[in-house]
Amino acid sequence: MRSIKVNKLCKFICDATSIDEGYVHPETLLEKVKIKGRGGTILQPGIDMIESAKDLGARLPFIPRGEVFRMK
Repeated sequence: MRSIKVNKLCKFICDATSIDEGYVHPETLLEKVKIKGRGGTILQPGIDMIESAKDLGARLPFIPRGEVFRMK
């Protein structure tokens, strides 16, 4: 299986600490995914990390092919 609409995505892990796994190809998610973490789930640090990411910020790092939804 291959994604025809998404070339790569940002992989963030939200656990007791937030981990930025960087950009990955969607096909890598079809296989086993190793999750790093310390137990527990706290989402806010992950959301803060996404909002402050310099390559994400207020714009997408690619030209979208479909509709873009924004949240405030």
